[in-house]
Amino acid sequence: AGLRKELQGRTDIIFSCAASTDFVITYDDAIKMNTLGAQKMVEFASTCTNLCSMVHVSKAYVNGHVNGPVEECAFAPDFIDVDHEIALAMGALESNVDVKARVELGTERARVHGSSNTYTLIKTMGEILVTRMAKKHGIPLSILRPSIVTSALEGPLPGWIEGCRMLDPFIQAYGKGKFSCFVSASLELPLLDLYGYVNGVASRIIRQHRLPGVQMIS
Repeated sequence: AGLRKELQGRTDIIFSCAASTDFVITYDDAIKMNTLGAQKMVEFASTCTNLCSMVHVSKAYVNGHVNGPVEECAFAPDFIDVDHEIALAMGALESNVDVKARVELGTERARVHGSSNTYTLIKTMGEILVTRMAKKHGIPLSILRPSIVTSALEGPLPGWIEGCRMLDPFIQAYGKGKFSCFVSASLELPLLDLYGYVNGVASRIIRQHRLPGVQMIS
């Protein structure tokens, strides 16, 4: 309690990027971490007396399967009935539904809402809850929607990343000769250098300083 009170008085910037990127995860666990977890961060932000800026990291693919230009704007509160989805997920957990079925539930709900997978669906729901809370409490919030964040282009050394994740396992496998081909030279991949992404976040924190409302950045 003492530490929480100290943080509430001293915190002026919150950068919320914690998430599970596991694509094979039960619907209830995914919601707990990536949807309700994001909401709890905003709830904490609302108690910080010196908050100047909050940045929430979402994903470029939250709009799901749509054709044509997509306007980068906050989702309407009723875009998805988040409370209903939470009730479905937690109901399956409380009813002792087996793990495989709870994983498949997330995949099924993603299809219903036109999302690519459970991960993008819960990031969408996270945005809805974060936006709702930020508007309610007047929190200066930026929502970033990066594409695929990969290893570092230069520093601390070329190709650096913590672990082997995202697209890197495929690149690594190609380098080891496990693939005879990778992608067409004419294909543009939506990759984002790790440090380019970090610098973009830092820039947004500065620009967001006490700026009211919710700003969308992709």
